[in-house]
Amino acid sequence: MKNSIILPFCLLFFTGMATAQGIVDLGIFNAPLNSNKLEIRLKTTQDVLPGFLSGLVFTVRYPVSQNVSLSAVTAPPYFFILPAVQGTMDGYKYYSYQFANNFVVNWTAGVEYPVVTLNIINEGGTGTGVFELVTHDPWTIGNNANFYVELNGENKRRTFYQASTSAPLPVELLSFNAKLLSNGSTSLDWESATEKNFAYYDVEHSTDGQQFHSLGKEVARGSEHVTTPYVYNHKSPQAGSNFYRLRMVDNNAAFEFSPIRQVFLDKEDADFTIFPNPTSGPLLLTSRHLDKYKTGLTYQLTDNTGKLLRTEKITGEKTNFDLSNEPAGAYYLNILTDREQVVQFPIVVTNR
Repeated sequence: MKNSIILPFCLLFFTGMATAQGIVDLGIFNAPLNSNKLEIRLKTTQDVLPGFLSGLVFTVRYPVSQNVSLSAVTAPPYFFILPAVQGTMDGYKYYSYQFANNFVVNWTAGVEYPVVTLNIINEGGTGTGVFELVTHDPWTIGNNANFYVELNGENKRRTFYQASTSAPLPVELLSFNAKLLSNGSTSLDWESATEKNFAYYDVEHSTDGQQFHSLGKEVARGSEHVTTPYVYNHKSPQAGSNFYRLRMVDNNAAFEFSPIRQVFLDKEDADFTIFPNPTSGPLLLTSRHLDKYKTGLTYQLTDNTGKLLRTEKITGEKTNFDLSNEPAGAYYLNILTDREQVVQFPIVVTNR
């Protein structure tokens, strides 16, 4: 059963220990109850005092339609985790896990021992996810060695004493919308049906749909059973395409992303434009509708490491820059109020 996988360890043999076949069970549980974390636990039908653990292999699957992924945190003393191949088959996504620790364990019969915590990361799914420990299905047979424990140099596989469980996802996002308003700003609104152990929403913006930066945060106001609406206004989207997403952060600093929304702003309506970009040196920042920003505006020019090169108040509609003395490469022009970043322009300085 384990000949389809090679574990990087040398087996040691001890005498006078429990050696009966099939004494170890494995289960999957919510941890804690009603959280977005799962726990893989192990228990034995006989005492193992002591036993030499040198490998543990198991597979978790769940429907692809749930739009989630899993990350793993090992529980002491199971410090080493070697995640194996991931794949999909018949509408399921598979994660297989291999532990190869080489250390002595002391297990009491009937006691549950947590070996790993699986964090559920929502990638746009909603509601409750159903997760299963599986074996002898086609994907597992083809890609994993099924479930087994290597204990005292012998295979101790027995059964799953809890093969599946369900776990609520931390945020149930009912909607997320982006709309360009007549004043040239973007209105973002979203609604959550469920917020559990949740901290805040980080509103992120991008001009290419790949590199995002934070516009601001909205502290979570919802609860497990209350539908909660949110609204955020981006005062100065850039001319052209603007992409938005929510980074949803819980109280443990774990996060997940919402779907991405896009709006397009005509150049004539934009509060700020730059030209030319790429540039061989000269650069013009045009600032419109300055009366919208009662506390005033500042620009900051940084290189691609974040080093501040220059900063100054914006006092008029046109601000000229000379970057001819800067090395060729990527730069950023940030426009800020005293409370937030309004817009960020990636700038490319070409070779001269």
